[in-house]
Amino acid sequence: MFIPEKIIELENKKKESDSKFTVSKLLKFIPLTAPAYTDIKNGVSIPKVNTLEKIAIFYGVDMNYFFSNMQTHDISYQEPARSEPGIDILLDRIEKQAVKINNLEDELLQIRNDKSSSSLQDVSINKSEEKRPKLKKTEQV
Repeated sequence: MFIPEKIIELENKKKESDSKFTVSKLLKFIPLTAPAYTDIKNGVSIPKVNTLEKIAIFYGVDMNYFFSNMQTHDISYQEPARSEPGIDILLDRIEKQAVKINNLEDELLQIRNDKSSSSLQDVSINKSEEKRPKLKKTEQV
């Protein structure tokens, strides 16, 4: 979360350490209007990333300085904790359902393949019957 007070803190430190410092120098560097800068300092508005980056450069701090101390978390995958027996039962049911779904999908694909191959055979049989010439009955002597 952006902390606007950090800008005020930096501005006060800069005024104490540099007698030639003026806010107008900062505003020329960014560039930013005085009312916009005041709104940022007072928390009325949040600066865009590039504006905040220029403020950080001007004061010689990292951009993270303007944000609350957020803890970083390890985002690597970990097995879920199974402390309650009910969770184990539900997970087992879900796994069994997933297996059933996979089996049904396989069966459906097989049925579709069988149906498409049998319909191709039917078509080829019908076409071959159409091409055969009709034989005349001949008398036997």
